[in-house]
Amino acid sequence: MIDPKWVKALTGDELGLKELYSTFRTPFLSFLRKTGINEDEALSIFHDTLITLRKKAIQGKLSEVKHQFKTYLFAIGKYKAYDLIQKEGKRGWMSISEFPEIEDWEDAEDKEDLDENLNLIQKGIRQLGNSCQRMLTLFYIQGLKIKEIQEKEGYENENTVRAQKSRCLKSLKIWLEKQKTNE
Repeated sequence: MIDPKWVKALTGDELGLKELYSTFRTPFLSFLRKTGINEDEALSIFHDTLITLRKKAIQGKLSEVKHQFKTYLFAIGKYKAYDLIQKEGKRGWMSISEFPEIEDWEDAEDKEDLDENLNLIQKGIRQLGNSCQRMLTLFYIQGLKIKEIQEKEGYENENTVRAQKSRCLKSLKIWLEKQKTNE
C-alpha cells in the first residue's frame, strides 16, 4: 500500500514533493546506473517516472496500488530504462532478452496491469530457492553492485556472482513463461 503522504506529495504538497525527491532520487539513480545508463539519462528517467506517478495520483489510481511506493517507482523506472536501452541499442548489465518477459508496463497504463505483472514476478521470485531470492533482492531491490554482493555474501569472485544471478534470472524467466502459457 502506498503511503498517503507520497500521494499527497505528488498531487500538490510542495514540501512533500521535495521530501519524496530527496528520499528516492539517489537510490533510483544508483539502481539505474547498473543498466549502463548515464547520470543524465537516469535523471531524465527519474523525472519521467515522477510525472507518470503524478498523473496516476491526480487520477486517484495510486491509492489502489498494493505495493510500496519505492517498489512501484522502481518498477516503472526500470521499464523506462529498458525501453531507452532498446531504442538506443545500448547494453546494460544484461540484454533485454535476458530479463524476464514482462508485458509492456508503460503501454499498460492502468494500475491493474502493472500490479498483475508485479504480483506475478513476486510470486515467481518466491518460487525460487533461498539463494536466488537473496541474490535478486540484493541486486535489484537493494541495488548492490556485483562486487558488493561478492563481499557481503562471501562469493569467490565477481564472475561467480554474475553466473549465479544469470541462473536465477533464467529460472525466473522459465517460470514466468510457464505461467504465461498456462493462462
